[in-house]
Amino acid sequence: MNAFGIDLGTTNSCIAILGHSGQPHVFQNFEGLYTTPSVVYFGDGPLDSGEIIVGQDAKNQMVINPQRTVSFIKRQMSNPAYRRQINPHINISPALVSALILRKLVCDANESRRADGLQPINKAVISVPAYFGHNERALTKQAGHLAGLRVIDIINEPTAAALSYGGIYPDGSNIMVYDLGGGTFDVSIMRMRGSKMDTISTDGNQRLGGKDWDEALLNYALQRAGLGITVNDIADTPEYPAMMLNAENCKKQLSRMPQSSLRFTYQGQIYVQQITRTTFEEITVDLLEKTINIIRHAFSIAIENITPDDINEIILVGGSSYMPMVINRLRKEFSCNIRLDPGKPDRAVAEGAAIYAAQHDGFATETTIGNDLSSHSYGMRSYLRGTDQEMVFNLIKRDDPLVFDQTHTFCTRGDKQTSALIQIYETDSVDDKVELTEARLLEQKEINWGSPVDKDTNITLHVIRAKDGIVHIEAECQNSRARFDITPRGLITDDDAEPLREIITNLKL
Repeated sequence: MNAFGIDLGTTNSCIAILGHSGQPHVFQNFEGLYTTPSVVYFGDGPLDSGEIIVGQDAKNQMVINPQRTVSFIKRQMSNPAYRRQINPHINISPALVSALILRKLVCDANESRRADGLQPINKAVISVPAYFGHNERALTKQAGHLAGLRVIDIINEPTAAALSYGGIYPDGSNIMVYDLGGGTFDVSIMRMRGSKMDTISTDGNQRLGGKDWDEALLNYALQRAGLGITVNDIADTPEYPAMMLNAENCKKQLSRMPQSSLRFTYQGQIYVQQITRTTFEEITVDLLEKTINIIRHAFSIAIENITPDDINEIILVGGSSYMPMVINRLRKEFSCNIRLDPGKPDRAVAEGAAIYAAQHDGFATETTIGNDLSSHSYGMRSYLRGTDQEMVFNLIKRDDPLVFDQTHTFCTRGDKQTSALIQIYETDSVDDKVELTEARLLEQKEINWGSPVDKDTNITLHVIRAKDGIVHIEAECQNSRARFDITPRGLITDDDAEPLREIITNLKL
């Protein structure tokens, strides 16, 4: 096999490959661990100085040098304006930080391959939350490019996780993937059709994950200490990273023990709060219920009839799914088996991505992906016929298959029109028409055909979406064409990207 599968996670990342035995192999990093913290530390110098640390050692620096340490960057993928000045030489973006994390994973994996006498690999499938839209997927692909990778495809995380379990599910089985990571939550409902796995619903929240449980825990400790402050009040202080690390450790201990303590320092004074698992679950129950509400919504928007009673098994994915409250709550909602295999929640996504990467290389596997889904719809701004009211007319709906190829026809609005402004929006709705206030403008471009045409002259839009979820649109009128390769907001320009790629690929991480 000559392509990696990579789980680029919010809190931890993982890399795997399909072995010659047909089973995925997860690489250990240089520190001997199967997962690498998605944390980057920047030194004093410029990017090419080599003062970059990625992983556990960078996470340790969060306490000592919080201003130079970056974590949870995946949550910023949807924020095109995000930039952070680390030092006079380095201004970071989500794609840049993600590229450094990917580079660390690939360097460690290739070092392991070199020790086994194998050639290095520079191709990969990278997973993303199912709820990622066009912008976030394109930025993830750019991060892979900056890391020196040829990204052969993008795969939804829940789909990859389900794929990692291979052929254990018979024809007609209904599987639900509950993926609660450090910063994102996804749910996908899938149905087996022979050896193919079709997604019939997907939903999620890209700003809901284990970090929110950590913050709730810290908020409770701050309240009990009588400090009169919340996490929001201290988020930009030097003490915050250490507080959050201690809250995370306390949370993990409460997953194994009935009681733990949260110790933190604020303004030079040490505080210690004893917390029971029962209390922890009480103060975070609203977060857990958010995941249940998303699940219920996923059933309501499924493209085929399905109820919770139809689910044969639930697969738990993501490090935050280890919390006992998760499986206990799901048992109240569902009567089926819930699968929580030791170690698997941390590795399933990378393993599935590796299987999918091998399929790209022509390797036959027991289970393949059939129809997958996007979590968003994409439409064009236009007038309701015969009115002055503008709406977004969905061209691709979130319940359409992920791989999509279709033509839509619109008309010119006035006589002697020589051009039209095509505006493409992203929405969350499956309705044919969506209010402008409920849509997000992605791209606009003018198509100009020069000679005047009559009112109601056809303008055709050819819409294509591949498995990576990125949308391409071509508008045509009077043999004139305008192509939309929708430019993501926050993308690093080509002029800046190539020098960055050269620097990053020469770093020893």
